[in-house]
Amino acid sequence: MFCRILLAIDDDVISLDIPRSQEESRRSMHLKDSMRERCIHELAEAWYQLVAMYKDQRPGLAAMVLEAVKRYICWIDIGLVANSRFMSLLFSLSGAPSSELQGAACGCIAEVLSKRMDAFHKLRLIQQLGTVEVCKSWARGVPPGTSVEDMEEELAEKYAALLATLANELLDCWKRAENGVTSIAAVGLAVDPEALQEARETTEAALGLLSELFPAIISALYNPTDSVSMAVVPFLLAYMQRVRRMQDVPERHMQHARMALDGLHACAMYPSDMPLDTADGPEGAAVVDEMEEAVTEKRREVFTLFKNVAKLSLAETASFVGARLERAIANSQASFQEVEVAVTLLYQLGEGAQEEHAKPGCGVLGQMAAGIMQAGPSLPHARNRLVAVAVLEVFVRYCRVLQTQPSLAPSVLAAVLDDRGMGHRTRAVSTRACYLFQRLVRQLRSSLAPAAEQILAGLEPHLARIAATPVAQGGPGAPAQAGAKGTQGKGPTGVASYLDDRMYAFEAAGLLLNGDDLPEDRQRAFVQGILAPLVQQVEANTERAAQGGLAEAQMVQHALAAISHLAKGFTHHVATAARPGIGELLLQVLSVVLRVPPAAPRNKGLRARVMGLLHRDVEVLGAKLLPYAPSAIAALLYDGMDARCARPPRADRLPVQEQLPWSLRGLPRARGGRRPQAPAAVMGLVRADRSVVSAAGDHGDGERGGAP
Repeated sequence: MFCRILLAIDDDVISLDIPRSQEESRRSMHLKDSMRERCIHELAEAWYQLVAMYKDQRPGLAAMVLEAVKRYICWIDIGLVANSRFMSLLFSLSGAPSSELQGAACGCIAEVLSKRMDAFHKLRLIQQLGTVEVCKSWARGVPPGTSVEDMEEELAEKYAALLATLANELLDCWKRAENGVTSIAAVGLAVDPEALQEARETTEAALGLLSELFPAIISALYNPTDSVSMAVVPFLLAYMQRVRRMQDVPERHMQHARMALDGLHACAMYPSDMPLDTADGPEGAAVVDEMEEAVTEKRREVFTLFKNVAKLSLAETASFVGARLERAIANSQASFQEVEVAVTLLYQLGEGAQEEHAKPGCGVLGQMAAGIMQAGPSLPHARNRLVAVAVLEVFVRYCRVLQTQPSLAPSVLAAVLDDRGMGHRTRAVSTRACYLFQRLVRQLRSSLAPAAEQILAGLEPHLARIAATPVAQGGPGAPAQAGAKGTQGKGPTGVASYLDDRMYAFEAAGLLLNGDDLPEDRQRAFVQGILAPLVQQVEANTERAAQGGLAEAQMVQHALAAISHLAKGFTHHVATAARPGIGELLLQVLSVVLRVPPAAPRNKGLRARVMGLLHRDVEVLGAKLLPYAPSAIAALLYDGMDARCARPPRADRLPVQEQLPWSLRGLPRARGGRRPQAPAAVMGLVRADRSVVSAAGDHGDGERGGAP
């Protein structure tokens, strides 16, 4: 009852965590002042006696008393608890059999350390309490006598929170002592010699205690429980940011940075029980996805800290990553977790690094990337889904290495095209490989041009497989959307984009074929070989799609998206001037595609894909598209206004009429638009538009009962 009353007083009157009115806040202050004057000393003595009495017989009751103590520490005289008698009792409870009592004691100690006071007095308090002496003995990760396996997760979190609180308070003492003197000097005031000496002593003492505590802090990063390892990451991030401001970094801080790299390497690893693949059915895949999401979430903070360490000393960080990579590549017995984290750290190290560091030959990062490229399939666990994606990401980030070392290109391209990339058995890996291949080709187009024919030959089987296997948008088994930002947005026509990153493989094919490096007949044969199956897929499924077949409609939509991405790879100059045969093939395809909307007037998804393709052709073909514009308008605005097909509601027609100008508005100013056939084509546009609008008006009059 005694504890419940104290907790109720805190909840109902004192606690600042609950929003209170001005009058309630006044009453809270009055109650606290009265308790300080009359009874708080007796309460503190009662707390001590009760905990000492019941810690062995009824540990749950003693823990409840400590919970009340924890809530009152923030506003009572700190000396009532922060004394040798009370703190000795709290520290002794860290070895108590009851985990509940251990956790409650940790909470009280952390609350004492968090008590606000100036840096000098806070440091003296920490030294007097001997907290660092106790916590630094946790260098194995947990208090002596308890293994990681035996300790409850909730209790381990409380120990980690206490460790992080102590470290943050020492860091705060260092910053406030140093900043106080710096601020006075910055405004031109004279600094008192005694104050300056006190600040120096406080700073040095705080740094000394931090150095003693650092092994225990780093050991927390090795803990397999995320909530424990991540508890100290905010402190380490603040510490590294503070050290980075120093002009000349002392050796002890560099030693701390090296220790942090070791801990981060362990913390960023996938768990040891991570499945090698997702071949255990939907339930197994869901478990794996959940584990990967947890690791990804944790890595956001871990890699932020890693990049801060790299900014402090790129040479030290690169040396660390290089050693881990060398060990992973050379050791055939290395786990996939070790290989994956080493490759991923190299990828993270390249973000924001200066260009000279990534240059092959002289740049240390470029040399490490070249080592991975040379390893090829001999890299341990090269076909593991996590390792495979990490390697492909490194290839794209350090693709400039291939410009100066073209001999590495076959190894890189093989990794992208074989069962480590697009041919990987895991859909997420093959999908990501398609997107990364497009980025690789876009950046290295000129370097890859001599080998374009061989690359296209290896790419064709993947294109055929992708074209024949559409994925339900947003449904089960949908590919991971790993592409660039905006993939899930809206296209230029205002309709939802087709979400399948495998389509980037067709764009990569277009980029490889966009030029005059290949003989014209071979180039045309490749383009025709890619387009012919797609056109056949459209023709074979349009009729069933018009009858409401969902699978067939999806096949048509998938083929249209592939054609659009292939066309995206070509430039206007190549398709109309340098290699006009390419433009002719695209126009032939368009003549087939324009039959789709009249055949399936109610399918808005197919109509949207046709408009998207038309917009792409306007950019690529320009004025060559003018003769097709009248039929395009008629096809897209056709909505079955005859006896065989009931007219769709007006709400279904408006989006097409609003979005169509986005696709065709570029025609009047298209490059090469001043052609002899332009006036006739424009008149055709006008006639088509007038006929459709007139028909719509007549039908609308009928709906209104013939009103004029």
